[in-house]
Amino acid sequence: MSPAEVEVLGEREEVGGEGRDMIAAEFDGEKVEMRFNYDYLQEGLRVLDEESVELRIIEARKPGVIRGAGNSNFLYVIMPIRPPDEEE
Repeated sequence: MSPAEVEVLGEREEVGGEGRDMIAAEFDGEKVEMRFNYDYLQEGLRVLDEESVELRIIEARKPGVIRGAGNSNFLYVIMPIRPPDEEE
């Protein structure tokens, strides 16, 4: 994530596939890299009716919160995963 956009990268190591997209965003903070399990991310986004969403994070290795922009009735907590080079 950087101030004007979010880079979304999907990888499937078992088949060697990769997808990448840049999404326009409003971002307040320093550049950060986070990893999420795409199934859990999609699950949270699928239930939202809003066109814009908010992803609130404090640190790259701490849980994030997803909600529809302007919607205080729904809150989805998502846990980041460690990059492969940090796994024990």
